[in-house]
Amino acid sequence: MVLLAVMGCRTWDEDFNTNPNKPQLDGSTPPNYFVGEMIDGSKSFASTMYNVMPAVSEYTGKQRSLSQGNRHRSWHDLDGNNWGPAFRSIREVRNVRRAAIAVEDTRYEAVADIWECYLMYGICTLSGPIPYFDVVNVDDEVKYLINYDPQEEVYPAILEKLKKAGELIQSTDGPFYAGSDYVFAGDIQKWKKLANTLRLRLALYMHNASPVAAADIMNEIVNDPATYPVFESNDDNFAIHYNGVDRISPWYGMMGNWMLKEHTISNILIERLISLKDPRLYIYAKPVQKVHDNPDTHVLPSNPGPVKYIGQLYGITKGNSSAGSWNGGMEYCSRIGDWFISVDDNMVATAECAVNPVVLGTYAEMNFNLAEAAKKGIISGGDAAARLYYEKGIQASLDRYGCEFKGGVDYDGAYADEGLADVTEYLAQPHVGWDSGRDQLTLIAEQKWIASFFLGYESYFDHRRTMLPQLRASDRSATYESSGSGTQFPSRTAYPASEEAENTAAYDLARAIGFDIPITGDDNRNEARMWLLNNDASPSLEMITFHEPLEADGDYPGQDNFKVWYDTHWNTMFWWKNE
Repeated sequence: MVLLAVMGCRTWDEDFNTNPNKPQLDGSTPPNYFVGEMIDGSKSFASTMYNVMPAVSEYTGKQRSLSQGNRHRSWHDLDGNNWGPAFRSIREVRNVRRAAIAVEDTRYEAVADIWECYLMYGICTLSGPIPYFDVVNVDDEVKYLINYDPQEEVYPAILEKLKKAGELIQSTDGPFYAGSDYVFAGDIQKWKKLANTLRLRLALYMHNASPVAAADIMNEIVNDPATYPVFESNDDNFAIHYNGVDRISPWYGMMGNWMLKEHTISNILIERLISLKDPRLYIYAKPVQKVHDNPDTHVLPSNPGPVKYIGQLYGITKGNSSAGSWNGGMEYCSRIGDWFISVDDNMVATAECAVNPVVLGTYAEMNFNLAEAAKKGIISGGDAAARLYYEKGIQASLDRYGCEFKGGVDYDGAYADEGLADVTEYLAQPHVGWDSGRDQLTLIAEQKWIASFFLGYESYFDHRRTMLPQLRASDRSATYESSGSGTQFPSRTAYPASEEAENTAAYDLARAIGFDIPITGDDNRNEARMWLLNNDASPSLEMITFHEPLEADGDYPGQDNFKVWYDTHWNTMFWWKNE
């Protein structure tokens, strides 16, 4: 039914164009009128980006609703926050495009195409085969049943459209109306950079499945920066911005206090940042409100400074009450940092976060993508280029947050005299340095994982593609294999129930032939591997497990056997201590 609303072109256009109270698509209404709604049409994506992706990527340890990220369990359609809104937003994309064509303004055509590509890329990479060509190649025929197109055809089509969209924008094109462009405030040259930066991302994601085509795309961009410019600094970062008045950031309006109660930072992320003396610790996490004093009965903060940080045990499967009471409750865990959700003295979100952007792509991410491509020989330059991109990615992430080292109040609060003097010392550490002897693809993946905190869908997409770094799952996740993937990293999100009910034939066919195995029900819908993953170059999605503590066995903090469990199992969940 969602697709019917998208595809009913002729009837909708006639009604639309004859209503005197509606804007016109005949050139009398400028295309900028539709741009803001096109961008804001995807605002519900933030619910998945903030609630599910951080949990499955082990950035956060959820206090409630454990069935999604923490258990690596069978994903449904993620509460309808992605598929339906993406297709509904195509209507506004079409409005921008048609209005642009009417006034012969190719800048707006390009923006419409780039946004459409981002929408379709998201749901295709989440789900697999999707209705694509009948949706984006619009004619005036009313379509009620929409075919699903193979992912191996959709991905190249999106990449080609991104290329043409970037080429539509001339290097001499000036800015357009800033008021409705919530991404780049009318800077059309940044949209051109975005088109090519997204091409780099998608080509890398496609490389395991189609290495020659992916390499051709990446090399075309890298070897001709004048024609195909990409992000050059954090000023080019891809983000949706809010004014805090009539447009409220999801960090406050949609999430806000709920996020503070639902998520604490995971022990995986906290301990890794502490082990690297990383200044992003005080950016990503709030200090704990209370600290235990007996290591035999509870988990104590491991950072050496006077301001303490500690994470929620990642992957609790027992239930919400067990998660909420871990180590004494939320007051003893670090919550999401003020950069994202600022709070008052009562831990209530403040209006300051009503303007926080939704970040969807960064200069740091792009550099890590190029580092991986160079290391694998996809693009030229070898190890020297890979190292340069890798270190530029780290620097870009630190710069984005304005990170300070020794001498900074927040940094010294976290690390005291054991802190690092500067980024040079950070890069010289054995677990960071390019020539340290660690696997260099792991180096890239680990730093990209750290830098991609709350970066849209990318932490999930990227880890599923590489399974690096080696995130762990609770051994009790296997309990849930009858209803999902258990200890396997989820391969996809399900199609919505509305498609099963209203577009049944196409839905059934996609599930039958669109993956490496036929999807027969809830038990295997997240084990089916889409084209991007169904190849010899893609890793197994099975995860290494750690031994989850059990309340019934007295393993929880404050119980008799806690110290035995802690000494035996605590370090087994940290990949860097088990390499």
